[in-house]
Amino acid sequence: SLRHNCAEEFTEADFDESDWVVADPRGFAAVARYLADAALGAGAAGATEADAAPAEDARVQLGARVTRIERLPRGGVVVTTDDGATRVASLALVTVSLGVLQTSAIRFEPELPLFKLRAIHEVAMGAYCKIFLCFPAKFWPESQRHILIAHPRRGYYAVVTAVGSEVTR
Repeated sequence: SLRHNCAEEFTEADFDESDWVVADPRGFAAVARYLADAALGAGAAGATEADAAPAEDARVQLGARVTRIERLPRGGVVVTTDDGATRVASLALVTVSLGVLQTSAIRFEPELPLFKLRAIHEVAMGAYCKIFLCFPAKFWPESQRHILIAHPRRGYYAVVTAVGSEVTR
C-alpha cells in the first residue's frame, strides 16, 4: 500500500491481510490496454481478460520511450519518442513510474502544474532489493499466500509472496 511504501520503517504490527500483491501473468501492458480501452472505447486496445497479445489499434503505442509531451493550445498532444518520431493524438495516457517522473526523462510542455510537481516530488522512492527464489516443491500451507518475517526492531522485515506455479522437475 502507499502508506507502507512511504513510511520509513516497519514492524510486524504494520502488516495485515490488506497488504496483498497482485500478480498478473499478462504483465503491465494489460493495465495500459485496459486504461486505453476505457479512454478510447471498449475493445479498442485489445484488453480482454484472455488476450495478452499486443494491442492492434494503431492509436495505442506500447513500449515506446517518450522524451517529450507537448499539450497543444487547441487540444490534443504531440508525443515525441527517443527515435525522433512524433505522434499527434487527442490525448496521451502516461503510465511511467514515479521514479521516471522524478527525473526529467520526459519533458512536458507546458510544464506540469505546480501542485502535480509537488506531489511527484513529495513521495520518496525507496531502495528495495527483490530476490526471486524457485523451490522444487511448495513447503508452505495451501491457504497461505504470504509469509511475513518481521523483527521487533523497526525497519527489519521481509515479505515472502508465492507467485507463479509450482515447478516440476
